[in-house]
Amino acid sequence: EPLRFEEALASLKEDVARRGGAVFVELLRESVLENRHRCTLSLVPEPQLGGWLQAAEEQELSAVRERLSAGELKALEEETRALRAAQAARDDPADLAKLPTLSTSDLTASTKSIPIEVDEVAVAGGGRATLLTHELPTDGLVYLNVGFDLARLPIDDVPYVPLLCRMMSELGTDTLDETAFSRTVSAQTGSLGVSTMTSAKPRPGGAAGSPDEAVAMLMLSGRAVADKAPQLFDLAADMLASTQLDNAERAVAMLKQSLARAEAAVVSSGNSYASAALAARFSLCGSVDEMLGGVSQLHTLRGALEQAQSDWPALLARLERMRSALLSADGAVVNLSADEQSLATTAAHVPRLLGRLPSAAAPSDGGWAWSAGGVLVPSHEGLQVPTQVSYVAKALPIFQPGERICGSTSVVSRYLRTAYLWNTVRVQGGAYGCNLAFSRLDGRATFSSYRDPNLAATLEAYDGTGAYLRSNPLGPSELSKAIIGAVGELDAPQSVDARGVTSMVRHLLGVTEEERQIWRDEVLATTAADFVAFADRIDEVAARGSVAVVASESAIAEANVALPEAARLQAKAVL
Repeated sequence: EPLRFEEALASLKEDVARRGGAVFVELLRESVLENRHRCTLSLVPEPQLGGWLQAAEEQELSAVRERLSAGELKALEEETRALRAAQAARDDPADLAKLPTLSTSDLTASTKSIPIEVDEVAVAGGGRATLLTHELPTDGLVYLNVGFDLARLPIDDVPYVPLLCRMMSELGTDTLDETAFSRTVSAQTGSLGVSTMTSAKPRPGGAAGSPDEAVAMLMLSGRAVADKAPQLFDLAADMLASTQLDNAERAVAMLKQSLARAEAAVVSSGNSYASAALAARFSLCGSVDEMLGGVSQLHTLRGALEQAQSDWPALLARLERMRSALLSADGAVVNLSADEQSLATTAAHVPRLLGRLPSAAAPSDGGWAWSAGGVLVPSHEGLQVPTQVSYVAKALPIFQPGERICGSTSVVSRYLRTAYLWNTVRVQGGAYGCNLAFSRLDGRATFSSYRDPNLAATLEAYDGTGAYLRSNPLGPSELSKAIIGAVGELDAPQSVDARGVTSMVRHLLGVTEEERQIWRDEVLATTAADFVAFADRIDEVAARGSVAVVASESAIAEANVALPEAARLQAKAVL
């Protein structure tokens, strides 16, 4: 019935043709403004829901089992054993040979570079800003990024950055209220907003970076057609320097919404929270990321919400102080992507944008310190939430700072994701997803699973990765597929704006085109021996890695029965 809309649509068109916009005015008045029908729905969390669901499932399974005869039970067990054997079996090489494939000779040997020009722009007070421009086929669009160093903030202020970003993006300015500013942004630009960008920083020559070094920036991003570039730059300056943060009512609403989203995300995307908890142990960048979007962000949101309701002036003063510490034309990074025709005229607006910003940041107690204690002492943490599935992560840096990382590592880690982990954790174990993330920036390897019915068995699978590599040597065909897959990731298609941002990030990290070419050469030259060498590295995760799990109270307790005493999970309630 809902698909039979032609008659209603024809009637509406006829009515609009006869009465114009009055049709929608009347509909809004009758259906919205004068509609007195109301429904208040309150959703109240039930802490015991997980237990009830588990008990109901066990009762249903017990009832099914009682209805089965001894012969049916035996047949079911045999079917299960046959299924597991089929899942564990390797594909027949003869069958695989029937599939059309590429060869490594079909791959391009050289990297694809992104054009970049680096200039400096003088600002008031003798300071300098960096201007990065990229001539790209943008079809008349202009993409703008403006970055400011987050390290100007004291580390205690970092957890409040997401709130500051959202308020700067959504509130009104000195001259326009929230609605008017939002409408102006929508009318004049394709998008405009403030967020963050963080990354570990490698050492020159492709070596693993130091854990206490990171790039972290507050980043404004926007786009517009070239004819609207002046308005884009003016609105960007307004959003950065003129946003009226003194709006307690909206701040409370934002905090409530962000808290609700974060609490839901812990349950639905626990793998990212478990991985973030581990990353925080191993590097400054990981610690900052966890503050911005991990479990600790939940605590920040709760505390900020309470303060916004009880002592708004104190929270406002903190946010104003943070903005003053961050915003400075001196040291800012402006990134522009546009086509040849638009780039020169667009770049001419940069000095005006920088002139709207303070010439120097307000004094602050910035400068971040980080301790490497988490690397030295493994942890086993159980983040307890009401969920029927688990998210299991285990991680460790497997390269030391300054140690060069070879391109073959990306081939091996991708192969493990798509072969061993896929078959063991997903197909046989029943998890919805699994991953082995290896960072070429700081040398950290992180196993993780998504919506996993297992916990201890998944950790056992992670620990068996090295043994799998040694006992399953790759033949020429499998090696070729692994290399092709890794090159496919290197050459993954990007939108035009993403290419400009990627080039900016490479500049900020100090990654050169020569280093990228060396990495690609090493990917293409990967051998079976590199897989065995990686096995020795990945064994370190099994021996000394830390574990973080997002799971239910019962799943953590059940896993602790199976785990060795030294590896048992220390439960901590999150929700």
